[in-house]
Formats: sequence, C-alpha cells, structure tokens
Amino acid sequence: MKLPDLVKTVELSTLPKIYKVKDIISKWVILKSLTYNKLIIKPLVRSFNETPYVVVNDDLTINDVGLWVLNDGKSSKVLIGRDDELVINSRCYTFTNDSIICIDDTNISVVNTVGGSEEVLISGYDSVDVKSLYDSSITVVTRDGRKYVIVPTLKEKVMEVQDLHYVDSKTTAILLIKYKRKYFLLIHHKYLGISKFYELGRCDDIKDVLVGDGLGVLRCGKTTYLVSYDELLRVPQLSLEPIANVGSDYILYESDYGVLVRFDGREFKQLLFLERPNIVGKISNNDLIVISKGYPYIITDNVCKVITNQKVIYGSTGNDYIVLRTFKELEVYSKLTHIASYKPLDCRLINNNLICLQNNKVYIYDLDDLYEAKVDLNDGYISKYPSLIITPWYSESKLVVRGPVVIEEVKTSFNSKEFNVKPFKLGKELTFKVIYDTVLTQFNKEFKVKLNNVELKDIKINSIKYSPSGSLNNSGDNLLVNLVLNVHNPTPEEIPLLIKYITTQEDSHEYKTYTYLLKPGGNDLRISNTLRTSKNIIQVLIEFKWFNRNEGLAKLVLDLSKYLVREPVKEVNFTIRELSDCLSKLVITPSYEDGLKVPINVVVTCSDNNVFKGVNELLFNKCLLPAVIEFSYSYEGFTWRRYKVVKNLNSIDLDIRPSTEYSVSISSSSRCVNGFLVSETLLNVGIEELVKELSVEPYVDITPKIKVSYKLSTEGMVLTVLGSSVSYCRGREGLLSIDFNDITKDLIIVVLGNGIKKIFTVDHNVLIRKFLELGVVTGTLLKPKLLGGDLNEVYKVYEEFIRYFEVR
Repeated sequence: MKLPDLVKTVELSTLPKIYKVKDIISKWVILKSLTYNKLIIKPLVRSFNETPYVVVNDDLTINDVGLWVLNDGKSSKVLIGRDDELVINSRCYTFTNDSIICIDDTNISVVNTVGGSEEVLISGYDSVDVKSLYDSSITVVTRDGRKYVIVPTLKEKVMEVQDLHYVDSKTTAILLIKYKRKYFLLIHHKYLGISKFYELGRCDDIKDVLVGDGLGVLRCGKTTYLVSYDELLRVPQLSLEPIANVGSDYILYESDYGVLVRFDGREFKQLLFLERPNIVGKISNNDLIVISKGYPYIITDNVCKVITNQKVIYGSTGNDYIVLRTFKELEVYSKLTHIASYKPLDCRLINNNLICLQNNKVYIYDLDDLYEAKVDLNDGYISKYPSLIITPWYSESKLVVRGPVVIEEVKTSFNSKEFNVKPFKLGKELTFKVIYDTVLTQFNKEFKVKLNNVELKDIKINSIKYSPSGSLNNSGDNLLVNLVLNVHNPTPEEIPLLIKYITTQEDSHEYKTYTYLLKPGGNDLRISNTLRTSKNIIQVLIEFKWFNRNEGLAKLVLDLSKYLVREPVKEVNFTIRELSDCLSKLVITPSYEDGLKVPINVVVTCSDNNVFKGVNELLFNKCLLPAVIEFSYSYEGFTWRRYKVVKNLNSIDLDIRPSTEYSVSISSSSRCVNGFLVSETLLNVGIEELVKELSVEPYVDITPKIKVSYKLSTEGMVLTVLGSSVSYCRGREGLLSIDFNDITKDLIIVVLGNGIKKIFTVDHNVLIRKFLELGVVTGTLLKPKLLGGDLNEVYKVYEEFIRYFEVR
C-alpha cells in the first residue's frame, strides 16, 4: 500500500465567510470545473437560500466566496464576515461579491453590503424571476407587457429585451437576449465569476439553447453556434449536445447517431459510443476518461478500453492520475496502472494533487510523492525498547494500540514516526494489535513482543546487628541490615528496586520500604538499611516496580536472635558529694557485663537551661530543680540511654491574714542542697474576716439552753456542739439554740464560709457563770414574790448554787 505526501490541511469552518454558521453545516459537496481545473466546495444548509462556498485553485490556494442569505417571507437576513449582519425588509439575492439585489412590493434595487448604499433600478413591476448564479444573479422583470433583464456583468445593468432564453447546468449558465433587434449571448461560470458576452447579430427562428460544463450550443435557423468562455464558433448543422469544455477540447454528443464527438476547434473526431457518457476529464497524453453505464473507460484516439470492471459513482483526472470512486473504495491509477485503494472519501484531482473532503476539512495530497505504507516492529535490546515504526506519518494520523502494551513517542523524521513499545509484563510473550488510521486508509496489524524479566542473580547477607534496647546513630532504629545484591535490568530505562521490611511493633505489623534505581544491564548493589522492631523475626521482600505494579524477586526470613549485640552495662549507680558552697561532684559507679567496659557519658540538664556534661563523672553547681540526669554509652554502633529525674523538693508556706478585701501575693527564695537549688515559695493570702458578730447567751425554757446568734461576711453555715447535742444554721446571719445538758462539756462553735473554717470554743465554766448571773437577775426580779424582799436570802441561794456547780 502506497500513501501520498500530505501537503496541506484546511479547516473550512475557520474561513471568515464560513465561520459564523459553521455549526449548522451538515454536509459539503464538491464540484470540479473541467474547463478551469478548479474545485468548488459548497455547504448544504437547508435554512439558507444562498451560502458562501470555497474555491480550490489549480495553484492550491483556497478562497471563500459569496454571502449567507436567508429569505424569510418578505424580509431577508444577510450575514457578512464573522460578526456583521444586514436585515432588509425585502427578498434579496447575491448580485456581486459585495452587493445584493433586493425586491420589495414596489422597487427592485441594489444594496451595497459594505457601505449600505442603495440604488433603485426599477420602480413598479408585474413579475420578477431571479436566477441565482451563486456568485451573482440574473433577474428577469416584466412590467406593462415589457421584459427587462438585470445582469451585473453587462455595461447596462438594466436592459429592455425583446426576447430572452436562459439555460444552465451545474457549473454554467447561458443567457440569450434580443436587444435593439440584435441577439447577444452571455456564458457565465456560476461559481468562478467568469463570463463572456457575444454579439450574434441576426438569429431568426431559435430552435435550441443547450448548455454543458463550460460549453453551449445554439441552433439559430440554419446556423449552429458552439460557444465557450474563449470563443464563439459556427459549426455544421448537426444534432450536437454540449457535454464539457475539457481543456482545449470540446466534448459533444451527436444524439441522432449516438456518437461522441471531440472537437478541438478545427476538426471533429467521432468516438464510437452508443450512449451519452459522463465526462471525467483528460490525462496528460490527451486520452479522454469517461463513465458510461457506471463503468469507467479510457479513450485513446478512437479506441475505447474499460479501466476496471467495478461500477463507479464518479471519477476525476489530473495530469497522469485518475481517481475512481466505487461503492466501497477510492481507486487511484497512474494512467492504467493501479496505485492504491483508499477509503471511499469524496475526492477530486487538480494536476497531481488529490484533494479530499472529510469532517469539514480539506486534505491536499501530492501523488508524485508516494511512500510505501509500513507498520513494522523492531526487536529491542538492553539499550533500546522494541520500536514501532509508522511510515508515512501525517499530522492527522491516529494510532490506536490494543493489548497489554504501552507506546511512547520517540522521534518523528521526515515522513515517519517511531514509538517505543513497553510490555505490561516482563518475561512473557504478549500479543497486541496496532490500528494505524489516516484520512485515506486504515491499517490493522498484529504483533508479538517479549522483554526479558528483571533477574536477581545473587544475594548475600553481609552483616546484621540487632539490639532490642539500643539505638543506631541516635535514629531510634535498633536493627542494621547489610545486603549485597546482583540484579540484571533488561530494559533500557532505570527501574525502581524495592527492599521492603516487615517488622513487628507492639503486636502490629509495620512496613518500611527503601527504593533504589536499577540502571540498564547489571547492577551490583551494597545495601545498608536501618529500622526498628520489637520482635526477633522479620521478613525482607525484594521487588521491582513495573507500571505501578510490584513484581517479586525474593523473600528472606531473618532470625534476629542470631545477631544480638549485648548491652555492655548492667546497672548505672552514682553518688553526689558536695565539695563547697553549692558545688557538687557526680561520680558514676557502673556494673559491666563480663569482659566489657565502655565509657559512660553523663549530662545533667537543669530547669534553668544550665547543662553540665562529663564522662564517668562531672562537676555541677546551682542546678535548679527539677533536673534530668542522662547516662549514655555506645558499643558496636549502638547507643543505650538511661535517665534519672531529680524532683524538686519545693515547699510552699501559706500565710493567711485578715484583711478588708481578698488579696494574694507570692514570693520565692531558693536554698542549695548537694549542688541543686531547691526553690521555696511563700503564699501570702489576705482574706476578709468571716465572722462579723457572734454572741452566746444562756436562757431557760423548762431546761437550761444556750442561744447563739451570728452575722457573717458571706453566705455560710454555723454549727454548735455541746456534748451529744448538735445544732446548725445556714445564711449570712442566724439564731440557733442548744441544750445545756452536760455542764462538764465546752461549747464548740464551727463557722464555715467561702472555703474557710473557723472554730470557737466557750469553756463550760464560763457557761456556768453565765447561768448563775442569769439566776441573780431572775431572783432580783422575783424577790417580792419569792422572799418578801430579803436580798440576803437571795445571795445565800446564789452561793449554794455556785457550790453545787463546783462540786459537780
């Protein structure tokens, strides 16, 4: 399979006149002007009466021509460029590239789409008929029995005519008019804006006006005219039907005899053909290509030969090339030699260029530059992956790979592209499918690929050290593993090698992974890893990462009890001796394991950030407590640490004093004990007096009782206790009583309030005297009734009463 070089790609929707309504274009059609060797690409949009179109010239330049015109009842909308639009209250049609002809109920006028100026051509009419030529139009008007024609290419835009004939084909229009007793003929290319005006003179009894592609025939009385864009010729009186103007040859069909006629302007050549064919074009040697009854033929001189036995829909020619569109494929020939079969696209030829239309894009290929299409897989090796090479490679190409591989672009050369192929699995043959899709064709090819696996050739345990209570390099790890590995990497890129340790910490598994890069080829690795574990058994997994997937190489189970490092010190004892005022010496007296002796570092860290250091002993002074004493020693790369905390002997003295309001003040001091500073704190608290008033009075209510009344500075509670009797009262002030049933017991008064407790004691002798005083007063008041007013008798009773209490 051969593919041509892609010369140019054009996105039609980006062209200025196409862009604005690009979203409503459903389809494009291609026409070829055999006369001028140009392509016309026209959008199909149902909602618009007229649309712009694209012209591909023979030098491969591309132009967008025309206007978007929408006639809606009696008004029209004209889209100009990307952003502008013009709305007119009349029916409008393209008149020239920058003007439109508009028809309302009264006037026919021309409006300039750039400046907006309007020129009225005809006022008042009976009927009007507009013939659209896409790049312009011909308007036929009748008024008061007279006929007028409006043609933009004529010197006089409006001409009154006595006779008029109009015929057209897909590409060509012919207008025959009688003006001032003479006949004039206009031949016009509908899309290219090319026209020619001829004066015929007298033309009686017009029988036929026929038109083909760039060619027309006029039968006028006994004269037959052959008209093209280049010339007007009188030809013999034959039943000629124009087919096409192909380069310098006029192709006609003589319908009376069923003969295809080729006329070069000088002589007619009859080509034996039974039916009127469709003309495809000519190739460089002047051979004519036609399609008859669906089959393509090449006509050399008067010899007709079928090109292919397949029926075709259309064809196109350019230089020596022929393309034929069948129902299944697009066939490309160089003269009669078949070159390639492509997708059934809509394509035409201009010279040696194949021009195809797909998805709003125009693709232009150079058939003179053909490349053998290849999809090859080259084997890989250590420094290179297997490579997929695509030739040719276009910017529009698509590559789809299905299967367990990934491709990565490596480089693009002049007409090819190379991809690395990376299999998902190493060490196994994998099958994948490549789908290479270009605009013209698609390749499907299946490949097998295999890349050797990563190989662990050798593994050795160089050394292992483990201490359950020690630490390596102050890291907190207590296990050192040294391994020696020999690993082969068969790929051309670095691959991650994973050393994964599974350890146990407090009855849970922990994973720690170290990553190394394997360069392509052989790798000798010396691996040293540290970690922490609390168990004697660990697992070591050796893996490599490939496509985010870990692949196993080896698994080790290590018994750490075989690699224990003994702690050299059994016990750390120390003494502290004071040398002078607050200067002390700390001396370590350790107990070692048999045969081992190591220096012990000691560090004293004080609360005031003072630090004292030494080996086996140290001097320190004025170290504020609390302090931390750290003992550390090292052996076989491990370090052990022990700590002693010297707590603060801080004492707090509380001084509470009465005050008119609450107040707190703190003062501190320190004293030295064995080189350590012990801080002392004095807390002075001023508290408002709790008890404002408190009185104790005896009274008799059948039995002797004591009445206690009080006032407090805050809410509180007062309890009285005398022997087995208890009484209490709550509140800021109150009154309570208690039986005086045991004269040998003191009265206890407890006051609680605001977190303060105060205790008052009233001696029982005081209580007895209060009762005696109460008796004297009572006796004085009752004297007239009790003793007839004799006070001496009262005092005698009083003395007896005192003696009674004293005896008791």
